[in-house]
Amino acid sequence: MRPVHREPLAHRRIRCVAAVPRAGRQLDRTYTPWGMLANMTHTVDIHTLSARHADGAFVLDVREPREYLAGHVPGSVLAPMSRITSALSGVPKDRTVHIICESGNRSRAMADLLERLGYEAVSVDGGYAAWTSGDRPVVAGPRAA
Repeated sequence: MRPVHREPLAHRRIRCVAAVPRAGRQLDRTYTPWGMLANMTHTVDIHTLSARHADGAFVLDVREPREYLAGHVPGSVLAPMSRITSALSGVPKDRTVHIICESGNRSRAMADLLERLGYEAVSVDGGYAAWTSGDRPVVAGPRAA
């Protein structure tokens, strides 16, 4: 019988979500076991995105083109995670970028990346799946509008 390889305790991470003073945003913090901050991702829930979308929020969709073509948030701009750095030329640095994917996993990683590149980026919790679960508009095809 082969021994089971387990990750050393020093490499495990503990995750918590803490409130941030800004309304509608949460800070996802990952801590190492000895209390060092390992990662920070700003997130918003789907209701916050819906309200901001009505006010003209910038939405960046990081899903792959086939997912985007099947349906997306009206007005969202496609920048697939696989080609994100080459697709940032049209992304504004002077306003909040709401990053959305299918479930929220890819958008968290891309929000981290954009924050490090100097953008004010937030990941949308629940992603496009949460957007479509409510009575919110959806657009299919290549057009953003």
